[in-house]
Amino acid sequence: MSLRNFVKQNVAAAFDLIGDLKTEATLTSEGASGYNPLTSKVEVTNQKTVVAFGVITAEDDILSHGNDVNSDRMKVMFNRDDIPEDFSTFDTITVQGRSHRVVHYKDDGYTVTYTVSVR
Repeated sequence: MSLRNFVKQNVAAAFDLIGDLKTEATLTSEGASGYNPLTSKVEVTNQKTVVAFGVITAEDDILSHGNDVNSDRMKVMFNRDDIPEDFSTFDTITVQGRSHRVVHYKDDGYTVTYTVSVR
């Protein structure tokens, strides 16, 4: 077994062991909107939604939006194998009944951590 596979298996085992520390999250990409002449409505196409379990870590840092509006930020970490390859397209994460905008993500090859704005 390669070292990479060994680490991936242990990351998966760690996510299994943390039990109720995980929370269900819905990752959503907005897709594109356009007018459908057949229905006479504006419809969203290519929207993608994935449900996965992640670990939330709250941060005390303030996220500045550059327009004198500040918000707290939160990080949500997922096992890399639990989310699809195109993880960079997600722009909203819904956890605990609230939706948050993704402002940054980091992939270390084993986990993907999203930083979201909490308002």
